[in-house]
Amino acid sequence: MKTEEIKKLLHATISGLCTQKKSVDIQTAELKHSVTFSINVDMDDQAKIVGARGANINALKEIFESAKATDPKDYSLKTVRIFLNTPPDRTKSKSEKFRKNLEFNSEEFRELTEDLLSLIADAKVNAIDISGLSVFEVELLEEIHEDKKEALSIIIPAVGKCNGGNIQLNFV
Repeated sequence: MKTEEIKKLLHATISGLCTQKKSVDIQTAELKHSVTFSINVDMDDQAKIVGARGANINALKEIFESAKATDPKDYSLKTVRIFLNTPPDRTKSKSEKFRKNLEFNSEEFRELTEDLLSLIADAKVNAIDISGLSVFEVELLEEIHEDKKEALSIIIPAVGKCNGGNIQLNFV
């Protein structure tokens, strides 16, 4: 996957976790053998990106750092690294309550799930909404490591929760 495609997917994922979506900024630094993405978000969204005990940022790293960026010049593969910048003006963000969104549309998050999965393996995602719960059934077309499944099982429901929804991810 090209560096710009990975950046766009990372931006969509990070934006999904944030309240202040317009303040999301992803900077890219490319070297010969690696690409580093620096994530900048509003201080009030820092805690959502990190997650409880680092669960969200670790899941993001597990997913994105397993991808390889393709160099458009010679088609070589580059290692991907991501990190979250802490704004210099404050060191702690305030915790925010999640509000239920009655107009939550799971379709955009189903597409995001498919895009994230494309970094790791071929898969198809089917979705159904029932009584305020969006159930995503992930049909893997190839095996993936359990760590990747766990990372996706953390980050996708977290994105749903940050947008007022409730997403359950089931691998079949």
